[in-house]
Amino acid sequence: MKKIIFVLIAFVSLQLSAQSSAKSKAIELFKANGKASHYTDLFLENGGASETDAKIAAVLEDIAGVYAMYLNEQDLQTMIDFYKTEVGQRVANGLSRTDEEAVAAYGEFSRTEAMSKFLKNAKNIGVKEAEIRDAWIASLK
Repeated sequence: MKKIIFVLIAFVSLQLSAQSSAKSKAIELFKANGKASHYTDLFLENGGASETDAKIAAVLEDIAGVYAMYLNEQDLQTMIDFYKTEVGQRVANGLSRTDEEAVAAYGEFSRTEAMSKFLKNAKNIGVKEAEIRDAWIASLK
């Protein structure tokens, strides 16, 4: 019985550690793809006092938890790697159909396992993120 309890505790600890790592990677992704800047802008537009307010970090942490539910650390790293490229930054800043290089690179990126997982779960992620965002904005007013 003690062995079963020990194994269960070890398993739960590993799961929490993996989710914590994935949350850290999700926050890194938000910095790479512009989501962190977007939330800073939302914060300031809705009465936030300063860009460094802990409320921005808190909402990004909550949203990172949603991403960590659907994507593992490697998936997130794949996405980070893409968005850190010059082409990835052009995609993050608004993909133009006339930017053939970016369109081709995004097409290739969208076929990765990481993006397939993201796109498969995009609706659930979007709904949960919207709930978090809307509650957060309401708390600022």
